[in-house]
Amino acid sequence: SASYEAKVVALSDKLANLRAISEDYAKLGDKLWERFTEKNPKKHKAYYRDMCDALSALADKRAWKELNSLVDQLQV
Repeated sequence: SASYEAKVVALSDKLANLRAISEDYAKLGDKLWERFTEKNPKKHKAYYRDMCDALSALADKRAWKELNSLVDQLQV
């Protein structure tokens, strides 16, 4: 029920976060998860999958497609 603009902001934020996670995982491997309060990578993947679902109205956007792809690539 969020506005289009709010969804775009949320998508931008989540994409930036997941890009950073992806880059850091390439450098640190599983040690990355030690940085987070939630240490279980499966829960991170589930969270970002839920975000993709919640933002599915933007599925035609390149940013959503990248976010979805990054979620698929998360190592769990």
